[in-house]
Amino acid sequence: MEARVLFEISKTECCTANQLCSILDIDRSYMSRIIRKFEEKGFLVRRTSNTDNRNMEIQLTKTGSELFHELNNRSNDQIVKTTGLAQHHKLKGSMRDSIYK
Repeated sequence: MEARVLFEISKTECCTANQLCSILDIDRSYMSRIIRKFEEKGFLVRRTSNTDNRNMEIQLTKTGSELFHELNNRSNDQIVKTTGLAQHHKLKGSMRDSIYK
């Protein structure tokens, strides 16, 4: 689940814990623990929203972004090993087509 949280944060310039809870369908206390852990490790920063002082915006740090890319590359490598390079490219193309339709 932590890798998925990292992925979702990486897709946006910044987001909130509530948005992540909704997207991932996990409870707030679990999300809070993940965010606190990521912040302690230097993977993300939290700051008060410019538009609403009640919300904390979450953004990946350079370290967090590097970790995300490393995990993403490992995942891609694992897919290539499992399916082969040609099938991997076909799968990526199909996924891209379904997302941007």
